Amino acid sequence: MKQKLFLISLLFTAYQCLYAQTSNLWIVLNPNAGDTAQVNEDIIINNGSIIQNYSSGNINCSQTRNNNDLIYSITFNGSDFNKDGNNDLVSFDLSVKGYTGAMYNYSADENASSVSNYGTQSDVTIINNTWGVFGDFDVDPGESLVYEIKNFMVNGLSSDFTHESDFTLVDLIETNGGRDHTMIFGLGNNLESFEMDSNKSFSPSGINNSFSVTGAGSPTTVTREFAITSLTFNIKINGPNNTVWDVTDYSTFEKGPTLYHDYPAQTENKTTFPSFSWNKIPRWVAARNAQAFSDQQIKDIADNFQLIMLEKANAQGFTYIEDGIENAATRIKALNPNLTTLFYYNTYINYGGYRANIEYDQNAAAWSTYENGEIYLFKDLYYWYNQDVEGMRDWWIDTCLEMANLDVIDGVFVDKVVNPDVNGDVFLGDGTTPSNNYTRMLSDLYNQLPPNKLLVGNTLRNERAGASRGLMDIMDGSYMERWDFPSAGQTNADAIAVSIQLMREALQKGKMINFQTSPGSATEEEKPTDDDELLAYTKEHVYFPLAIFLIIAEENAYFSYTTGVNALSSSSDLWNTSFIDEFHYYLGAPLGDPIKNGYLYERSFENLDVSVNLETKETVFNWVDKTIDPTTLSINNDINFNNPIDLYPNPIDNTFSLSQKIKSATIFNTLGQKIMSFSENKNEYDISNLKNGTFIIKVLFENNKKQSFRFVKK
Repeated sequence: MKQKLFLISLLFTAYQCLYAQTSNLWIVLNPNAGDTAQVNEDIIINNGSIIQNYSSGNINCSQTRNNNDLIYSITFNGSDFNKDGNNDLVSFDLSVKGYTGAMYNYSADENASSVSNYGTQSDVTIINNTWGVFGDFDVDPGESLVYEIKNFMVNGLSSDFTHESDFTLVDLIETNGGRDHTMIFGLGNNLESFEMDSNKSFSPSGINNSFSVTGAGSPTTVTREFAITSLTFNIKINGPNNTVWDVTDYSTFEKGPTLYHDYPAQTENKTTFPSFSWNKIPRWVAARNAQAFSDQQIKDIADNFQLIMLEKANAQGFTYIEDGIENAATRIKALNPNLTTLFYYNTYINYGGYRANIEYDQNAAAWSTYENGEIYLFKDLYYWYNQDVEGMRDWWIDTCLEMANLDVIDGVFVDKVVNPDVNGDVFLGDGTTPSNNYTRMLSDLYNQLPPNKLLVGNTLRNERAGASRGLMDIMDGSYMERWDFPSAGQTNADAIAVSIQLMREALQKGKMINFQTSPGSATEEEKPTDDDELLAYTKEHVYFPLAIFLIIAEENAYFSYTTGVNALSSSSDLWNTSFIDEFHYYLGAPLGDPIKNGYLYERSFENLDVSVNLETKETVFNWVDKTIDPTTLSINNDINFNNPIDLYPNPIDNTFSLSQKIKSATIFNTLGQKIMSFSENKNEYDISNLKNGTFIIKVLFENNKKQSFRFVKK
């Protein structure tokens, strides 16, 4: 065992040296920053972990004039880039220049405009917290504003750290009404141009550390003018190759959500958390059936999953859903007492079929949300709860508690969880008063749950302000769907990268993650209607979402992959995908944290090397052994990593030795490609021609037994 742990340590160390870390600062600057008229929000810096404004004490900004130049000198002391435990001081200047008399040609065609020169330098004016040129508060035709980031420094970092910057967003307002405000970005030919009819934010492309905009008037009406109210720019700080990706740092991603506060830790170790093992892919399932689950379905659930969320519309042949869920949970627990069961309930939508709705229907006029003087019905069918009504909140909580008090129910799953307020805060500044009555309802449920019962929500979302991280303070875990859904300015790859971070962060804090996915996350192909084709389609597209899960997987992470949740015999939903072989291969514990290089992620487990490209959705799965042994859930004894022989030295320079005689040995790379082989026993084996890296050697002994294990070539 010591030898194996030593090998894992060496392997992880080798990986650590491969990739550099990139940290980001997103700066939002308004014209009044550094002036006596400044308010705290005139300069905001997001370092990927938390958003800070001037009031944080970590930001300083001064505004000075040098002839016609306007200079913003900014310092920031809120990030530790080299991870030495001390924040590093960032300083840089933003120079703003104004010009009049530009020579320009505007074209409505894409990238067909030009600015041959800016003309004569003039004053930059700030009026009503907007940037303008030459005495007024706007940009007239032929006037230009030029922004440039200069004099960037980080005290305390070695020269190995480099930086790059770019302007990502400009906020524009029209200053004399109307429409057809046109402008050109940059200097030269084939420039990007833009036309706006109202106040707008715009993301110019191909911009680096300097940015300019020239007014081009209006092609169809009288002279039109505009002003700039805010700029957002990004500074990337690139570490040397001996820095390690910090999986708790949002700033490793190009674009992230706005994050307002530290992530809450799990403070209570509840025994109702699902059982967990690295023997094979840890899995959970959501399922519903208006009729009773068959005995085979109950057995499949008990045998293949560690957690089931008993969905709505789960009457199981009973009159009311509560009775159906209790019956299904009782049957499942009879076969697998350790399986965790969750009762589903919605935080906003009053779905039908529950016994509790008898009381709700009697109070619907007072407990529902109104719109235009009439009760709002979701999808024109279902009441929409009004959480501001105390009686409704008490009824909703009592409905959840009634089910959570059952011995066969381990907790409550709450759906349609929304952000509590614009900042994503559950509590006000005192840390105890709920920010509104919605969070009061959830917080009261969490506090009133019986001991050891779970509260899990459809909570974390990349596209929300704060990603709803604050709500995790009153939840034991999060369902994770829409993990590839982008927010403004993100690509799908950006969204997935941030979702990976959200899930890994939650798991490191002791929370549970129920990862939910389907074949649709891997392909845009239309889902087949033919049963055989649907089966093949489902098998074929499991690899991309499974690779994402394996990148985030830690204890308390569970994977669900379905085409739907309806378990009726007449339904075509594949709610139980246990027919997929990969779910039954031995996995083994991870050999380290995931490795991130841009959008490429890699990770190694005892029996698997996996990599995934978030942009192309390409994956590589290299299983060392694919033996399926559902009885013992262990890898075939002929091939494992509990080595009866020694390979030494390890890591290897040029040659290695084996402590036993062999018939043959074959070396593979981590993609499963055969690299070289030896067909006879030797005292030393020469691998000097191999490039540095991690490899797998498969050995055949004289007694025809086999052995496989890893080594590092340095």
